[in-house]
Amino acid sequence: MRRDRVRLVVRQPRQLSPQASGIEDILLEIQTMRMPPSARTALLGFLIGTTLVAAAQKPAPQPDNGLPPAVTANGPLPEYIEEFFLSEAVRSEERTELQLTVDSAAFRGRGGSMDGDSADLDIEYGLTDRLQLGFEAPYGINSTSTSETPVSWSAADISILYQFIRGNHPFALSGAMGVQAPLTGRGDLSYEPELLIAKAFGRLQIHTSFIPELGDDTSLEYNVAADRPLPHHWIPTLEFNGRRDAGVNSFYVTPGIYKHLPHRFEAGLGVPVGADPHSNPVGVIFKITWEMGGDKDD
Repeated sequence: MRRDRVRLVVRQPRQLSPQASGIEDILLEIQTMRMPPSARTALLGFLIGTTLVAAAQKPAPQPDNGLPPAVTANGPLPEYIEEFFLSEAVRSEERTELQLTVDSAAFRGRGGSMDGDSADLDIEYGLTDRLQLGFEAPYGINSTSTSETPVSWSAADISILYQFIRGNHPFALSGAMGVQAPLTGRGDLSYEPELLIAKAFGRLQIHTSFIPELGDDTSLEYNVAADRPLPHHWIPTLEFNGRRDAGVNSFYVTPGIYKHLPHRFEAGLGVPVGADPHSNPVGVIFKITWEMGGDKDD
């Protein structure tokens, strides 16, 4: 009796070639595989479906509305503005970063220390990410007998600042020491230690500063300032500024607004409003700042 021989052929599954790196290559490889049409259709449908699901799960790109990031748990305190108007910000320049600030101020009123018109040049340079050198030279344009800044150049301030805590936990902390050296006979030698503390609550930041001036005439500045960024690179500010000079206290409330401009410029306008009988009724301060160098230029 004749027996039919049955030959069993076992085929190894075909491997995708290394060139099948894109979805089009994979589809071409599948089409050349020897499999039932129904299995090929099911495999193609599975690949296409998973690709569409993965694409749908990718986050949509967010529009650039100019809002900087909020504070993070371990990161440094975000830098929204370079300078307040009458207060100091708790921050330091990055290593090799140079900042130039020019401002002008005008006060009219009650014979206080801020009477008159003045301009100011402020230079800051980061030796490290925490250590900063500073130079400031005010120039008096118009003054009265009570003005803190006489006409023309009178003194220059050289300072060194160190940021002890850059993050938000428990708070950002900086300390500085400045020496005000006379440039003319109208200037006086004095020393200005500074203590600066800041805390962020989401995108809202609160900065405080205490700055005594120790010399022939002792004075004290103390400030509380807040800033919060808005869309399109606008940053409103609000300050409470206290001054004690020659035994007289004066207080100001200073609302302001900053605008970030291209090429690392920012410009701001502040309006100090006197809050007691010894303060000037109102003043105007304009500031423009330019930064260069540091990590932002990499």
